[in-house]
Amino acid sequence: MQKQVSRKVKNKEYSKYVIVLPSEIVAKLGWKEGENLEAFVRNKKLVIKQK
Repeated sequence: MQKQVSRKVKNKEYSKYVIVLPSEIVAKLGWKEGENLEAFVRNKKLVIKQK
């Protein structure tokens, strides 16, 4: 997981977190680049699924 600055407004920085998935997992899920995904927390676990 990486923290990246997404934009700067005046003297304030806004950040986002980026999670890198192995290409094998993306292929097994049938996901493509640019696909809309949704994420939520269930039982203290991150769940990511197609919209």
